[in-house]
Amino acid sequence: MNLQMWGNIEYEDWNRWISYDYRKMVAVLEHGHEIFFTHKNCEYGILLSQESWALSMIRPEQKRITGPCPDIHDLIRAMRIEGKSLEDLFKDHELYKKIRVTVNLYPGTDTWTGYDFEKMVTDPEHGREFEFAMKNGDYGVFLSPWGWSLSMITPEQKRLTGFYRDIHELIAVIRIDGETLKDLVKNRRLDNKIRVLVDPYDDRDNWTGYDYEKMVTDLEHGREIEFTCNNREYGIFTAPGGWEFGMAKPEKKMLVRNCQDVHELIDTIRIDGKTLEELWRDQDLAAKNIIHVF
Repeated sequence: MNLQMWGNIEYEDWNRWISYDYRKMVAVLEHGHEIFFTHKNCEYGILLSQESWALSMIRPEQKRITGPCPDIHDLIRAMRIEGKSLEDLFKDHELYKKIRVTVNLYPGTDTWTGYDFEKMVTDPEHGREFEFAMKNGDYGVFLSPWGWSLSMITPEQKRLTGFYRDIHELIAVIRIDGETLKDLVKNRRLDNKIRVLVDPYDDRDNWTGYDYEKMVTDLEHGREIEFTCNNREYGIFTAPGGWEFGMAKPEKKMLVRNCQDVHELIDTIRIDGKTLEELWRDQDLAAKNIIHVF
């Protein structure tokens, strides 16, 4: 695979979510890629239009916060969210869930012209989800404790396929308007900008020091968690109806659903009669049991 250079940053560096940090965020902005991220209950976008950059809130309301600025570095210096700079938000771990980085799928429109169907497949091979748009709606290839699946995001939220442990099995069965994903790309049926989802933090390389308190903090920040316990695999994740807890292996079943408050979910969870806190205390659950934090 040819590597696309972003200064001293190579595409290959993205093969691990946990290597993404403030420095790489600046690098992708320097190369013209827009970025979407979540802070507390609000979604923001660093957007490029008519050769000017701006920071905008997207949800719960749409409004421009900073800009326009012709130079991305001027925007980065001027950006403040609740009084904090972008670098401070990274440092204090206040960017939640996954950061969405836009890449252009079709050649000749951007400095990153090497993104194609093969690289689109490479992203989920390395654990990265992605979203794309068509005329009839937005779609996402997502990873959950049960495996990979294709979902429609807008105009309605619904899962379109089953769950597959192997991403290649999912890609083989995807059909939208009767066309495979490869054909949709070849026929330019997808809108140009693809959003690749990356994890913003790099301090969980070996999960050293990860404990019950950090698990609760991650959940409070809206992050989803997969873990193993007593030879079974579980997941805590968000859904349109609220927080949910389920088993992925050896069988797939939902155990708790529709909790509006994550603390209510934490208090409700029982595995072999034990709460999450008791599982950590008795070492049934430890840092080595954590599979993913999204």
